[in-house]
Amino acid sequence: MPCAAMQRLDIRYDYFLSKTGSASAQIIVVHGLNTRPEVMDPLAKMLSSDGYDVFRLRLSRPIIGNGGNLASLWVSELNSLYCELQNRNPNLPIYNLSFSLGSAVTLAFVKSHPNTTFKKKVFLAPAVTLHNYSLPFQLLAPLLPGTVKLPSVAPVAYREKSFTRIAEYHAVFLLTKYIRSGSTGRYRSGEVLVLQNPSDELVSWKKLKRWLISENLDWQLYELSERGDENLPKHIIIDEQSLGAAGWNTITDQIREFYRSGSNNVGLILGEQPSALQ
Repeated sequence: MPCAAMQRLDIRYDYFLSKTGSASAQIIVVHGLNTRPEVMDPLAKMLSSDGYDVFRLRLSRPIIGNGGNLASLWVSELNSLYCELQNRNPNLPIYNLSFSLGSAVTLAFVKSHPNTTFKKKVFLAPAVTLHNYSLPFQLLAPLLPGTVKLPSVAPVAYREKSFTRIAEYHAVFLLTKYIRSGSTGRYRSGEVLVLQNPSDELVSWKKLKRWLISENLDWQLYELSERGDENLPKHIIIDEQSLGAAGWNTITDQIREFYRSGSNNVGLILGEQPSALQ
């Protein structure tokens, strides 16, 4: 049955079609907050060369609107692209590869659209369990005008603009709250691989593992400790510059193996070290 988006949106995306002929799956790539979508291209091109049709979504950044409207817009944009791909080729499975905010948008989409699913999802530093020191800002964000601009602390090479609006931060906080409230049963649909530096400045690795255990979610976890440019935040784990050659090889090997087989014998399962599983 064809997928129908709830509303017709003028979504923006770039695509990288399979370099090996017929694609084995379609992959939607979603970037992080105030992150240039193009920084996801090395991963997108790698997957294209592996025989996947890859579609990199560009989330909107409207000047007006509040956090709630913006969070809903992002989920609707992902839904529109998902439906477009399902209608494009109903016989091909759809996978997901998301970084930070993109992972939160993906999970909110999965939770709010019970008739759709990604067969396999890869989350890079998912913005789901934020560190506790963000709590004061989470409480303050709804009280401030959404159009207020805060200077971005993200590295220039990775950020889309020099500022991030309060409404955008508020949208992230609303998504994380929605994801972790109520039933989490929808998160068991499809396989999930999470890669993150355990010292991530924004996302708490320990809180993520505790949440997964409490909800009995058998996501596969991989601690990615390799670093490239030491001046970059540990939250950024999306290219060779941020990870170094060894880290880049690790992350690409993990993603490739997961998409090929859905099995990852090197990573962590609910926080256990590989040696503890032998």
